[in-house]
Amino acid sequence: MAEIPHLAPIQQDLEPTAEELELVFEADFASEGVDEIVRIEDDGVVAYAYCWKNNDIVGLVWLYNHGPAPAPDHPRGRGLPQPNFLGFAKDVPFEPLTSDDQLEVDWDLDEKRFLISIRGELHAIVGEGTLPGWCVLAENANSLACKLTLE
Repeated sequence: MAEIPHLAPIQQDLEPTAEELELVFEADFASEGVDEIVRIEDDGVVAYAYCWKNNDIVGLVWLYNHGPAPAPDHPRGRGLPQPNFLGFAKDVPFEPLTSDDQLEVDWDLDEKRFLISIRGELHAIVGEGTLPGWCVLAENANSLACKLTLE
């Protein structure tokens, strides 16, 4: 297996994922020689990781909800990132991100995807063409996340 280099946060303006979205947390990560960028966004309701390439979203994965998973019949407004619903998100408490110091993002050279760790634990995987990626908080697969099982 090839060595996985650690990525450092970068400062770069990318197009927002929804019009005038108020974010409570965001962080961008990139690595020299890698075309993709990963952006973590939390709007106070839900958090996602987006894989960007050439200013386009080419992969995404739901990371967590703030609070319990809502019922599927209670979606957010059009154009806003959706929380993962009851039956698809694990019913476990999760402390939202407050700082990029709580994140570590690595680039897997073999698989060409980002490994996202939160507070030292692998949490999600996303890369080009992963629509969706994988997350440890996903209970069942849907369009937001596939279940990530750690061995």
